[in-house]
Amino acid sequence: MVDIIYNLVGKIFENAQYIEWNVALIVSKSHNMTAGSLFEKMQEMTMGQIVGYAKNVEFFGDGDISELEYILDKRNYLAHQFFKQNDIVKHSNNGKFLENKIRELQNILTRFQNYNDALSDFYKTNFRK
Repeated sequence: MVDIIYNLVGKIFENAQYIEWNVALIVSKSHNMTAGSLFEKMQEMTMGQIVGYAKNVEFFGDGDISELEYILDKRNYLAHQFFKQNDIVKHSNNGKFLENKIRELQNILTRFQNYNDALSDFYKTNFRK
């Protein structure tokens, strides 16, 4: 079950990067830049700075900003706290504990995937010809 946790964390970070890319694509349209040049600039930024960029773009409403802040919060939690707070190795034989953590991570992953899909659909609908 520990391998499932590691797999889910990897998938969450993968989706976080897709979200960053989709935000870059959408932000680039408001700045009349190519997504590639904006994404290159964003490589030096934290995800928090990228969310800050999104706050200044008309395409992102309050609900989008709220979702991006949730994603940032969960991403930071996974990057900086999850393993320290949960000591997965210590609890590796505790099935109930691991099931709870798997459920938590699956919920986070689903929310990340859903928002990434929404960003992709928004971009395709509004910018791709």
